[in-house]
Amino acid sequence: MLLPRVPVEISYRQVLRSLGTTEKQRVHPDLQDQINQMILLGKSLCHPAATLAQVPVVLEGERLSLGGVAFDLPELNKTLKGCTAVSVAAVTVGETIDREVEQLFQTGQATRAVILDAVGTVAAEEAANQVIKLLSGQQKVKGLYPTPRLGPGYRGVKMDCLPLFLRLADSEQISVTCNEYFQMNPVKSLCFAVGWSPVQQKDTEKCNFCQQGNCPYRAVRTEGENGVVF
Repeated sequence: MLLPRVPVEISYRQVLRSLGTTEKQRVHPDLQDQINQMILLGKSLCHPAATLAQVPVVLEGERLSLGGVAFDLPELNKTLKGCTAVSVAAVTVGETIDREVEQLFQTGQATRAVILDAVGTVAAEEAANQVIKLLSGQQKVKGLYPTPRLGPGYRGVKMDCLPLFLRLADSEQISVTCNEYFQMNPVKSLCFAVGWSPVQQKDTEKCNFCQQGNCPYRAVRTEGENGVVF
């Protein structure tokens, strides 16, 4: 399925968190103005799109087969155990914002470049959340609920799985690729899988699996149909 346009909202609060701070910390008015300016610029430069596919999942003993490919990854097997279906998605906000960030660095506008880079990161995450929200609505009528997001670079899933995940998602439809070092192009892109289980998981915050309790990126709402705030 191709989603050529994914609606996203980029909030000041989310950008602050991506920059490593929070609203509780004092932010100079000049920096606040720059953040708001870069949010507006980022909205005009981002072109969120996604492509996704539902693939068969089979669990045979301790090995899980996803899209006909067997994995021996305990975290992947644990998360997708009991799922009747799995959706693999690739999401991007395009390369225009990457080029603008590079241009700002080259012209000595490092602060604005860093802020705009954070805006792009927030936009990509929000696009992923919107995709999961859309899928959750479709699957809920079937009595199925989402697992946490899982994919290359996520907990317990090796980066060398990325080419396979991109292929399963048919990411070439939105021009998302990776190189031999598993760096994605465009940079502000994500690739992940979401399982669909008849049993609703109560604790689906991705941060429940992390011991960094004071991390400013810590999730405060669950993924899936309720979205996520990081």
